[in-house]
Amino acid sequence: YSIVSDNYNAGVQCAKNMMSKLTHAKIVTLQHSATKSGYLRIQGFLDTIQNNPNYEIVKTIECEGQLEIAMPKMESFLDENKDFDVVMCLNDPSALGAMAALSSKNELDGKYVYGIDGTPEAKKMIEEGKMTATVAQSPKIFGKKTGQMIYKIFSQKKIEYRNEVYPVQLITKENV
Repeated sequence: YSIVSDNYNAGVQCAKNMMSKLTHAKIVTLQHSATKSGYLRIQGFLDTIQNNPNYEIVKTIECEGQLEIAMPKMESFLDENKDFDVVMCLNDPSALGAMAALSSKNELDGKYVYGIDGTPEAKKMIEEGKMTATVAQSPKIFGKKTGQMIYKIFSQKKIEYRNEVYPVQLITKENV
């Protein structure tokens, strides 16, 4: 039995939000291609922008979804002095790492940073106007469904294999 977020749609929502704010953009992606959820999030974003030549990926950075890896890799990219407007991150920790790197070089203003997870830290950054958006999963739904499955297992009830995919929600300054 599997309970997951609609990771692909999380990337789609970030792309649609970016496209509603910017008619063109140069984009850096922070990704973790070795994980299915990380791959799907970035792929949803890329598929949404792929047919529009006004949106260009200028750098792809593998960061394993970790702040500690994302920050120095983003700092190295910033040293290349390439022009960009948007950082699309597979999760909130990598977005926080990107923002820390941008902030350390006084380049955060005017940049659009997207993350996925809906963590309290990301929501705080959105409230403060430092981060553009995050896409939230629903831990309450996951917890409830997991509890139901555990109860069935302890009750020795048969559980058929299913993959349940739950919707996600874009969080911006307007609805944080």
